[in-house]
Amino acid sequence: MSFDGTLQNQIKVAAAPDLNSMRGTIAFWMESPTPMPNQYVMLFDRRAMPADLVPVTGGDVLFQLPDGHVSDQAEVAGRVRANAFSTTANPTDGLWPHVAYVYDQTAIGFVAF
Repeated sequence: MSFDGTLQNQIKVAAAPDLNSMRGTIAFWMESPTPMPNQYVMLFDRRAMPADLVPVTGGDVLFQLPDGHVSDQAEVAGRVRANAFSTTANPTDGLWPHVAYVYDQTAIGFVAF
């Protein structure tokens, strides 16, 4: 991951074919302020989009809700929402919690934090 000065407040993740897997884990450390600004915060977006010139087969979006909980929206082919799930713990304490998001996008799949 790297910071890009041309995209304010964004981190770029280099293309990584390993992230295209239907099963995996995305893990990271994050610091979240207290209190949260009154907005949603995008943490990670691994959806295939039409502009990417690849089949739109689904993916995950990890984001932080205005109340501070980390959440996901998982999609399947055609950008159809498969499920949504949020953390039970709220990491908006100014510390650096470790977040691990486990996903399985097969027909009997699941997501978990």
